[in-house]
Amino acid sequence: MKNLKKVPRYYIRILFILLIASMVPTVWLAGFLYTRMSDLIRTAEEETAIHYLEQISHSMELIVKNIEDTVHLLQLNNDFITYQHFKDKNYFRNFHDHYNLDRISEYSRFLKLRTGINRNLEQFATTADFIQSVYFYDTKVREVFSMEYIPTPIQSFPHREWYSHLPSIDEKTLIGPVLNKDGQKVLYMVFPERDNSEMVFIVNINVSLLYNFLWRQIEPRNTENFFILDNNGSPLLYDIRMEKMIQSIAWTVKENSEGLNAVQAGNKKLLVSSWKDDYPGWSYHGVNNSSQFAALFNQNRRFMLWILLPLLFINLSLLFLLRRLLYKPIDMVMGHMPEEEARTLDRLGQWIDEAVNERDVQEELLNKTVPAFQTDYLSRKLDGGDVPDSSLPPTDLPFKDSRLRVLAFFTEENEDLQEALHKLSQWSSSLQWPSVSFRKGSELFVVMDGETPAYSEICRLTDDFTSRVYGESNLKLFGAISQKSWNTEELYKGRIQVETALKDYLKLPFGTPVIELGRPCGTDIAPLILEKGFTENLLDLLKNGEKEEAAELLRFRLAQLADEGEDHLPSEVQHFYIHLVNSLLNGLRDRGYDIYLSDPVGEDPFVTLINLKTGDAINRWLLGFLDRIAGRISGGDENSQARSYISTAEALIDEQLGDDISLSSIAEQMHLSTFYLSRLFKEVRNETFTEYLRVQRMKKARQLLEDRELKIKDVSRRVGYWSSNYFIKVFRKHYGVTPGEFRDAQLSLKRKGSGSNQ
Repeated sequence: MKNLKKVPRYYIRILFILLIASMVPTVWLAGFLYTRMSDLIRTAEEETAIHYLEQISHSMELIVKNIEDTVHLLQLNNDFITYQHFKDKNYFRNFHDHYNLDRISEYSRFLKLRTGINRNLEQFATTADFIQSVYFYDTKVREVFSMEYIPTPIQSFPHREWYSHLPSIDEKTLIGPVLNKDGQKVLYMVFPERDNSEMVFIVNINVSLLYNFLWRQIEPRNTENFFILDNNGSPLLYDIRMEKMIQSIAWTVKENSEGLNAVQAGNKKLLVSSWKDDYPGWSYHGVNNSSQFAALFNQNRRFMLWILLPLLFINLSLLFLLRRLLYKPIDMVMGHMPEEEARTLDRLGQWIDEAVNERDVQEELLNKTVPAFQTDYLSRKLDGGDVPDSSLPPTDLPFKDSRLRVLAFFTEENEDLQEALHKLSQWSSSLQWPSVSFRKGSELFVVMDGETPAYSEICRLTDDFTSRVYGESNLKLFGAISQKSWNTEELYKGRIQVETALKDYLKLPFGTPVIELGRPCGTDIAPLILEKGFTENLLDLLKNGEKEEAAELLRFRLAQLADEGEDHLPSEVQHFYIHLVNSLLNGLRDRGYDIYLSDPVGEDPFVTLINLKTGDAINRWLLGFLDRIAGRISGGDENSQARSYISTAEALIDEQLGDDISLSSIAEQMHLSTFYLSRLFKEVRNETFTEYLRVQRMKKARQLLEDRELKIKDVSRRVGYWSSNYFIKVFRKHYGVTPGEFRDAQLSLKRKGSGSNQ
């Protein structure tokens, strides 16, 4: 690789050793920080889980209060209402039939009691709904909470010894949690009856379902409270310690003026925020996870800044030094320069890229609005519009001590070469830098029109220019292209070489050699130039039917080229061949022959020519190409041949109308290129191939629809549409009605016609 510099091997070895030595602590430090972050995430998950348990305890507090209020109402009225009253549905049925004041008073007290109980039960349901609204249960709340609203005799409550040891809130009432035989947590209330029989108000909490919904299937309202969510949106809390903590939760009840206000979760005691009387909810005190992360980084700020960042800087510096010792920068955008200068160079690169943009050049050249590769055109492309004195490249390039590459463009329309070079020199003197101190190796590349006269004069002037401006820098010929070639099919395939070279030159990675399509100027070797009038003489001979004389003239010039080519680069010889073929095609176009009709079999002459490796193979191909042109010139009327091709294509389309045919399939059967056949349809029929095919299919479909035995689906397939819905859509767009409506209309017309005949 020519860009590889000669660097002592021990320099490289020392740099590699230093690089490895600095990377080891960097990797260790990164792993350490990753572990710390994992611990922080695990801690935050536990705190988040405990926070939600705290919210559950608030819900339990409200539930217990509601139960306690209900029991209190029952106790206040147990002097006249017993458990039997609840069981006897007819006890108060006939109260309103009697006018006994005592009985009416009892009935009124009973109504108040029932109203109070219902109110508490409604508040209980509100709490359950609130829990559901917070956690978005995937199932109903009753699957988690099963509530028995009607008191149950204590005799029917199994295993009385389970709660006999629990503390009493007062002398007569017990409240607390137990586990029933199914492993469910039970929150219960025990109170005495008037007949000294005990009653229990039970709320069963299906703990397993509760945990499952909370920690596996619950989607939090605010997902920011969780660090990680699984694919279902559920929090990932599968840590073993977390599981043990959840499984070991024990609800403990403490007497307080505000009721239940504490919950024991594992070995962590959580205080519950005060209950709000005006709303069945709780004040939110969540875990601020972002602040936890901020605290971690604040605590380790010095550690990170003074250890990790310097290590990374050392690694990058060593890599940069290694690269600089191994390779020279060959790309002007990727050169070693400040950011502002790099952006300016990137702008120059965009200027060049836009200059060779295929679509823009194709549209503007085919419309004959702008000549190719003129400096004023490129400058307008740079700034997006007309610029005063726009024949110059941009001047706001503040380079200093940079390796600069500039591309100059010359075409045959630059009649005054001195003036063109003067503009280039004027541009260089207007660059805004304090002193010209470009690095050795800076290069001025020239994209030169192959038809530009005085090739050697340009070399001399540009050599003088570079010696004045760039000192010891080099000048290389980047490419020699004929301007007229840009008007041929695909804008002349040989152009791809220059376009690719331009773009690659701006984007190649470090260490990649620059593509050279030509040789340096400043030598005494005369360039390979196609004599003016040579191709015109060939075409005149072919037009007059003197094909042998034309072939002999071409052989003579090719023999001269073989003698001259010994002193030239292979790329220069190849450019001569490309220029010759391009001149022949341009001559055909100028004489009224459509260059797109010159090669109907789809063979691209430029691609073929580039792929040929030996001079003998190229010479044989050129003679065959000349013979093909002779057949075209002497073949008669171009339009008659075009109509013949179209007739053949129409016949093939008619035969295969029900098949999956396309432009490419018909062109392949006719041994034509798709581009050529498409152009024939536009020129001869004044419509595209697709439009013609659609019209023929609609005509055929109209005929088939007259047969009422055929279904719409069958008609669709017989005309090449395998989707009946799409066929109906196309038919309606073409005729304005659906196939079914068209068929009905045709049938109606036939009936009217037969009726009139009768």
